[in-house]
Amino acid sequence: SGSLVLEWGLTTALPLGLEFGTDNATIYGMPLVNSSSMVHSIWARNAIGNVTYNVTITVLEHQPLLIINETAYVLTRGEEPDAIEPTNNGGAVANWTLQGNLPAGMVFDNTTGRVHGTPLQNMTTTTYTVTAANLKNASQVVFSITVNEPEPLINTSVTAILGVVGTPINAVVFNNTGGVVANWSFDKPLPEGLMFNTTNHTLYGTPTAPSSLIGYNLTATNSGGTNSTSLQIRIIPPAPSLALLQNITLVRGEPAENLTINNTGGPVLNLSVSPDLPDGLMLNASTFVIEGIPTANQGNVTYTLLAQNDAGSDTL
Repeated sequence: SGSLVLEWGLTTALPLGLEFGTDNATIYGMPLVNSSSMVHSIWARNAIGNVTYNVTITVLEHQPLLIINETAYVLTRGEEPDAIEPTNNGGAVANWTLQGNLPAGMVFDNTTGRVHGTPLQNMTTTTYTVTAANLKNASQVVFSITVNEPEPLINTSVTAILGVVGTPINAVVFNNTGGVVANWSFDKPLPEGLMFNTTNHTLYGTPTAPSSLIGYNLTATNSGGTNSTSLQIRIIPPAPSLALLQNITLVRGEPAENLTINNTGGPVLNLSVSPDLPDGLMLNASTFVIEGIPTANQGNVTYTLLAQNDAGSDTL
């Protein structure tokens, strides 16, 4: 603003990429390196004298610019996942920070912004913020982590059960080699009298009623998923149990009376007698009655009655 300047000059070198115009005292260009605050003295001279003007220049890094491929990570306890690592498409990061407490077994690398490790405990969905900062500014990414129990893996060596009403079944244990089961369930009601213990995952009990052959699916569920196994169950009546007076005296030509065979066991599918009954007598397999009129005399003979069903047999 004074007299005409004959000469312009600069006392200290400018940051790389910047130039000083000695004809018009202009600083121009594009800085190529970061630079802390530095005072640069511009002087102007003519025949009368000279004057100096100080300019402070600071060159900062571009601010970070973070991106992340996923925003929700579902992990499994005890299994090491790929690292969670934000990508920086901006300026160099001076400081990385994480907001939020990671599950046991996982760590945050404050030199790279990387989250890695093997989660050792289950965790409901939790939100985290990674911040990358430098002198210019900061950038953040937000993501969530959920840690689930490993999926159950159940099996049993038993594929079929044939139970008898009134007789306890052999307990069936279902083994689980996977994660802890939160819920056990059968796809349909079990036969009457049978129960399932969810603590030791055992099927046990005493059947109280017959049931046809039915397939059952047992499902184990937890936060990691579900797994199923199947078996077939059939419940049959008990074996027959016969009772009848052992010594019977009949009179030739007179009807046989009160010769009913009592069965206190299960239903009889087949009833037979050996040897053949005296002439004129027969065994009614439907009514369990020895009926008819004996037509010939006979000495004392021992007969064997055989009653059978799917559960077994009884003789009298």
